[in-house]
Amino acid sequence: MRNCIVLILALSITKICVAQKTVTNQALTWFTFNQNLKINDRFSVQTDIQERFFIAPLKQSQFLIRSTFKTAIKQNWDFGVGFCFFLTNTDPTVNFHLQVPEVRPYIEFNNKQVLKRIVVSHRYRLESRFFKNSNNNELQHGFSFGSMRFRYQLGVDILLNKPKDEKHAIKLRASNEIMLNFGNKIKYNLFDQNRLSVALQYAPIKSVAFEIGYVNWFQQRASGSAYFNRNILRIGIISNIHLNKKKNQSIQQNN
Repeated sequence: MRNCIVLILALSITKICVAQKTVTNQALTWFTFNQNLKINDRFSVQTDIQERFFIAPLKQSQFLIRSTFKTAIKQNWDFGVGFCFFLTNTDPTVNFHLQVPEVRPYIEFNNKQVLKRIVVSHRYRLESRFFKNSNNNELQHGFSFGSMRFRYQLGVDILLNKPKDEKHAIKLRASNEIMLNFGNKIKYNLFDQNRLSVALQYAPIKSVAFEIGYVNWFQQRASGSAYFNRNILRIGIISNIHLNKKKNQSIQQNN
């Protein structure tokens, strides 16, 4: 874990070292919906749907849907297998409207450390990226392999109050994630991106929470000398469903 934290700090410093490079600044808004479906104490499914928009000019940046099937493997650890579908447009200034589909199968390991009101989480994800073929700003048949990408995310959740039965819980959430590319097509951008985020979450009831936060998304482009620096307002809804608990409650009521 110590080595991963050192790596995050080292790659974050990259931002300071590229002052002489070409940096394109963009402002975006992300609308997110996350559903955590807990089947039982061992298995769960996590689904993430997002609409991402450029602010000026107002134009869709990305649409994604991602689903992960997770299983607990030991105390505080779980393993996940997932699939993600993306539609992406990285340049809001072009006249033509082209969104390139991308599919990503992936695996991940997750670890959580609970320290009273603080939860520290670690996510290690390895994903394969396949892009829809395109030519002259038109989509073609088939997908081509782009690259592999490793992602490590360090997260911290801090409970700010003492809610009863988790109702009206207020959390401060912060995370930093680094992403590394590798594969035959990767020449200049082994470092893909760094995402730093902070958010405030409020749960009016136990099963639903609302979140608003800020994300700084700093990304190196394929040329190696050009970068995106994106400032993002993120607004989200989180839904938590525990099927096994509902089943137990129904049995108790019938008895």
